[in-house]
Amino acid sequence: MVDLEARLANYLGVKETNVVAVVNATIALEGAFETSNLPGTWNCPSWTFAATPSALVRSRSDFEFTDVDSDWRIKLPLGNERLLVDVLPFGAKPRIEDYSADLRGVVIDAAASFDSIRSLEFGRYKSPLAFVTSFQATKSMPGAEGAIFFSTDIDWVQRMRRWINFGFGHDRESQLVGTNGKMHEYSAALVLTSLDSWANDRKDWVAQMEWAKGISQKFNLKSTQAFDKGYVSPYWIIRGHPLEISNIEKQFSHDRIQTRKWWGGGCHKMSAFRNIGKGDLSYTDTIEESYLGLPFFRELTDNEHNRIERSLEESFSI
Repeated sequence: MVDLEARLANYLGVKETNVVAVVNATIALEGAFETSNLPGTWNCPSWTFAATPSALVRSRSDFEFTDVDSDWRIKLPLGNERLLVDVLPFGAKPRIEDYSADLRGVVIDAAASFDSIRSLEFGRYKSPLAFVTSFQATKSMPGAEGAIFFSTDIDWVQRMRRWINFGFGHDRESQLVGTNGKMHEYSAALVLTSLDSWANDRKDWVAQMEWAKGISQKFNLKSTQAFDKGYVSPYWIIRGHPLEISNIEKQFSHDRIQTRKWWGGGCHKMSAFRNIGKGDLSYTDTIEESYLGLPFFRELTDNEHNRIERSLEESFSI
């Protein structure tokens, strides 16, 4: 595990002591909130995967759902002395330069953003800042499972390291109530192997992304920020008029090609979070009908490319 944390620290451009390997990203998020020691109410976008608010609930954190902008990012600035959950949708890059100085702390849910969180500049932002990135098997940097937590606040890192090991410090005494959140050695080995092949694997991802971007442009469909900026993402998300998206979804179903509404219509619509406070979510409420996830993975073949393109052509003739 020490080797993995050292390799990841080198890749990310941070100190090894600032990186903690965790069993999975959901537990890492829960631990991030649990160990933040930051009192107050977190602002969390409703437009995120259910793991984000689940981690907030399980850590007994106060939070409310906040709307997003046209880039699917939480609307900034927030009010004075707020706590921010910055979700990076589908591989997007952090925007530390946009954080206001009066934020009390930030947790960045960078689950699919391994390619876009490298060599970030933290110097301008002085408040506590923490990242969580996933190595789940479907991500661009895969292990069997696993995640990393890293923070600019070394005390936060030390609390997190204790939390994933039953609260133990240097002895066998639980200094805080923790859990068993350590990354499995098998997952660590797979992530190390993926790191060894990342340079070549990234080229394969980029080639698939260039094909997907070309197809999207052919049909005047928008894509995500990660695709537009060239950051590797394991998701091909198309954005368009609701009627176009509906026709594509129907045609793909007819052609027995699976599609997915990855985040549904926002977590505020899910029964598990119906009692969570929320502000104006007018933009979030428009997203569900205007996006769709299409098949996308590093090993897509020419035959699969052709099937997808044919189905898109058929959908526009409906």
